Amino acid sequence: MGRLLVFPAYAGIHKKLVHWIPAYTGMTKRAAILAPSPKSRCLTLEMIEISERIDVPAPPRPVWELLSQPTAVVECVPGATLGEAHEDGTFDGNLVVKFGPAKVTFRARIALELDEAAMKGKVTARGKDNQGGARFTAATSFTVMEHPEKPGSTILINGETEIAGKLAGLVESGAKIVIKRMTAEFAERLAARCATANPKTVTDDDD
Repeated sequence: MGRLLVFPAYAGIHKKLVHWIPAYTGMTKRAAILAPSPKSRCLTLEMIEISERIDVPAPPRPVWELLSQPTAVVECVPGATLGEAHEDGTFDGNLVVKFGPAKVTFRARIALELDEAAMKGKVTARGKDNQGGARFTAATSFTVMEHPEKPGSTILINGETEIAGKLAGLVESGAKIVIKRMTAEFAERLAARCATANPKTVTDDDD
């Protein structure tokens, strides 16, 4: 990599000094002008994509009814708690997630949209961690359908989470492992809840 240089950068046609930008030899003047300031480089922006499939040994309708209840869903998510409900239909929620040795508590304002006829839903959330090191926005959709090969249900989950801040790199690096672990625990708890709510849970031996 080229020798590190530092020179004053100006914003477009404005003749006002904005800040000093570190630039590498060979960088064009335009690229240097558009480069982020040293301060902004401390804030990382990461995008996490989620695409999961959960199989539950229970009929689609009971599974959908559970997923339509925020309190029931929260009980199936490890580290999650439900807070105050607001007049606009949104509610507060907390989620404690462990990334290796670090434990991060996220606080969010959550909205839930449901299409009962199609058994589809969408969850949107916006919030930050309790130390202010990361802010996030998330949108996740889910669909409940009959399992294509055996008795039971399949839940398709797709979503994106955008994280910005000093903890974004830490969260993004451990996201895949955390998502897999939480999905497995969620599926296990959801199956147990469905079995409790419906003693006649569908099994492979049923006709």
